[in-house]
Amino acid sequence: MIRRKRPTHANLKPRKPVPRVNVKRKAANHDRAYGEKAAWIRELLCAVCANPAVIAAHVISGGMARKAGSDTLIPLCCTRVEFNPQTMTSCMVEGCHEESHRGVKTFQKRHEVNLQALAAKYEAEWQTHTGDAT
Repeated sequence: MIRRKRPTHANLKPRKPVPRVNVKRKAANHDRAYGEKAAWIRELLCAVCANPAVIAAHVISGGMARKAGSDTLIPLCCTRVEFNPQTMTSCMVEGCHEESHRGVKTFQKRHEVNLQALAAKYEAEWQTHTGDAT
């Protein structure tokens, strides 16, 4: 059996850790892909319940660990605190966005909406809003 000497690491310089994500590039790509349209979507009311507390939500997934394109964005409300003046209490109310994550088919049946059709409608509105309609 051949025995080898173990290398000594005493003469090596300590390495800096390699950053996993280029933060500036990621932010620039996100703004380029979703920036103006996502901001416009956030100004609208919820597509399902007309609540003003809205986020830009993707209707479909872009695949494993990827976001879908900006043509699948719709306004959905998020979890919010509602105050009941009769009982003088406040409670957390689950928004449409969180509810849709528990099951898209069930969500669409319960609220009688088609999320893909809504996304197409908002994409057409965005195209006319920006003047890119063809």
